[in-house]
Amino acid sequence: MNILALETATDACSVALLSGSKCVECHQVAPRRHIELIFDMLEGVLQEVGLEKEAIDLVAFGRGPGSFTGVRIAASIAQGISLARALPVAPVSTLLALAAGGARLFDASHVVAMMDARRDEIYVAAFEIDPEKGAIQEVVSESVIRPETLSLPSTAEWIAVGDGWEPHSRRIQTDEMQIRPSTLTHPHAQDIGRLAAKMHQSGQTVGASGANPVYLRGSLT
Repeated sequence: MNILALETATDACSVALLSGSKCVECHQVAPRRHIELIFDMLEGVLQEVGLEKEAIDLVAFGRGPGSFTGVRIAASIAQGISLARALPVAPVSTLLALAAGGARLFDASHVVAMMDARRDEIYVAAFEIDPEKGAIQEVVSESVIRPETLSLPSTAEWIAVGDGWEPHSRRIQTDEMQIRPSTLTHPHAQDIGRLAAKMHQSGQTVGASGANPVYLRGSLT
């Protein structure tokens, strides 16, 4: 299966193509330049793998939460590709993709994904991960909260991913929870693509009309 994955919900513009065991990704932190970059990135990953657009079997996108404008960019492109060829779409949580990236990069089994939501708030979700089985269980549902209200289950050490930790860490009650920050601040399209493959296998994909963004609240930027 050839999976095209798009992620534009944050300051990072990320495109990946997964084809069998091969994964090619173009990822750049470029605030407010997503539209300028994403179509060239899309063509670039196709050329590197040696595929035409017609070879895409599934399109996936980061469905948010995140920047109101950014989330809409990936959603609109995914919908357009799906409509043109009646392809299935996998809308993947951006917070879940961050957590999957944390598991991939740091071999972590407890990951809390935090994204700066502005207005002194964070988007957050926490996951327990079984690396051997590749299973991910959401133990704190995605929501938008004030950092001081964050509560994590169990006494395990949690790896924090996303750009929400650094600006808000002083407001999080770390004496009650073991949280270790990481260097992963933005979601990657390759993690969107791998999660999309699992969604396809379990029958969780949708058509173009169901490829909707998730904002958790109204317009941000």
